[in-house]
Amino acid sequence: MKPANVTVTLVLTALVAVLSLGGLRVSADESSTPENTKRSTEAAWNSLLGREPESTRAILKLAETPADTIAFLAERLKPLTLTGDRLHKLLEDLQSSQDVVWRSAYQELQYFDPRLALRIDELFELDTMKHSPGRNRLAAILIGCGINNTADWKYIRLNPIGDGNFNICCSNNPDTCGANYWGEREIGLLGGKGEPKAEWTRIVRAICLLEHFGTPDAMRIIKQMSKGHPEAQATSLASAILTRNAMAEPSIAPESATTPNGIPKSIGPTR
Repeated sequence: MKPANVTVTLVLTALVAVLSLGGLRVSADESSTPENTKRSTEAAWNSLLGREPESTRAILKLAETPADTIAFLAERLKPLTLTGDRLHKLLEDLQSSQDVVWRSAYQELQYFDPRLALRIDELFELDTMKHSPGRNRLAAILIGCGINNTADWKYIRLNPIGDGNFNICCSNNPDTCGANYWGEREIGLLGGKGEPKAEWTRIVRAICLLEHFGTPDAMRIIKQMSKGHPEAQATSLASAILTRNAMAEPSIAPESATTPNGIPKSIGPTR
């Protein structure tokens, strides 16, 4: 290759390298914008709802940006409490034929489980829940399955079994069961190993992450979450964290009322 060609080749190579580095720098800067950070946090929050290893990857991603994550969780995490009036309004919306209306109610009831306000048998006895599609949608929430699993069944029945327990029977025949699901009656058992509840599992994962951060802002969110239903999984976890932290705080010994010589401090020096 002639010297001139070598020079041109080297110049072009250097130019490509500079442009590449510039492009990488722009990409890095763009990725740190508030909009991109919010999108990234939102994506990790959605993945936190899933199974492993996606949920663990999501936790690690959220842990990279403590300040942004804490601010995000301050908006998303609410104490697990549900008033009777709010529940009845949501159940009315659950019967709606408008997608926007019933899906909004469905999403809220996945977070604030209806059993926070009423027993499972009381829910199915409500006049607003006597017929589809609301009854089918309520069943999906209580079972913890996708809405498609219950949407097409003609009959949704709550059958008592054992000592105060219930079975949710879905069928197209009033005398048979096409599909049987456990109907958990105890709030304290929701979200645990026996009866996992995806939305509450995500809340618990978020609370554990806040405990890991341990900042005043993070602990304020945990304190707020401790004000939910006393038997709810997230409430119990938040309360336990606060108790552990209180026990771990070093106790300050009261100031002695006397000097090292045994003279009361209230008595000034004599002349």
